[in-house]
Amino acid sequence: MKVKAAKKTKDHSKTSDYAAALLNDHYPPTYCCVCGYQGSTRFDTDDHFRKLHKGNRAFKCMHEPCSQAFTSRPGLQYHLTMAHTIEKQNGKIVITSWKGKANSVEKELDENLAQQLASHYDLLTCPKCYSKFSNKTKTKDHIVASHNKEKIFKCFVDNCSHDEGFASFLGLVYHLAKYHAAS
Repeated sequence: MKVKAAKKTKDHSKTSDYAAALLNDHYPPTYCCVCGYQGSTRFDTDDHFRKLHKGNRAFKCMHEPCSQAFTSRPGLQYHLTMAHTIEKQNGKIVITSWKGKANSVEKELDENLAQQLASHYDLLTCPKCYSKFSNKTKTKDHIVASHNKEKIFKCFVDNCSHDEGFASFLGLVYHLAKYHAAS
């Protein structure tokens, strides 16, 4: 049985091309971003990276607020294509925004509420024990392992009747969007 490959849409293809160009500009294919090794070919440099720096998350997302880092160029390229909006402005390729998850409830928060949320909860710090982590996934894993089902995310809006708290950050975000978002 033959399976047809999904066709790339024009926008996806353009975004993918822009991501590749941005990646090549920021992380030249024959240059090791960890130790400065200069390979003669991309394959040579990729081989060097795999042998000497395996597991090193050296490929950091170029979008300032994004804290994602990857162990490979293709991982970062996929992230750029799927998680960010990349455009050409004045002849220069730039990351203009973060797409977020489709239908993300966080998009429903007004700017003021979103800023308050960011100031109250650092996604790289456990709100219960204040342990710091290198990425959001590690923070989330820690919370599940150490504080599972504890309602550690409290609503910060004055006079909120829901003083019980939430077991997850997303639970708090849903609450804020439903009960405190500007109408």
